[in-house]
Amino acid sequence: MPNEGSVFAFVPYNEHLFNVHLGILPEYRGKVAIAACKDAFAWMFANTDCIKIIGLESVKHRAAIRFITSLGVDREGTLKGACYHNGVSTDMAVFGYCKPCA
Repeated sequence: MPNEGSVFAFVPYNEHLFNVHLGILPEYRGKVAIAACKDAFAWMFANTDCIKIIGLESVKHRAAIRFITSLGVDREGTLKGACYHNGVSTDMAVFGYCKPCA
């Protein structure tokens, strides 16, 4: 698993729904980071009762949103005024990825 330069935290809401938090060092961004994320998602689905992974990101963080959507993760909604970006209240995009059907 190409996991150098990345950290994942899967926080459970219940036994089937997890919120993902991730950090990737700049020098590991790109194909290595995409592979690490896909491997981490696959591991969660194979080794836990997880059926859905969700994440939140500021709508102002366009690079992060491009990365998230490059993983095949769907944007599912918006939380109005849910965070601050440069001291200004802004929205957060809600993303979700479901366990692939067998």
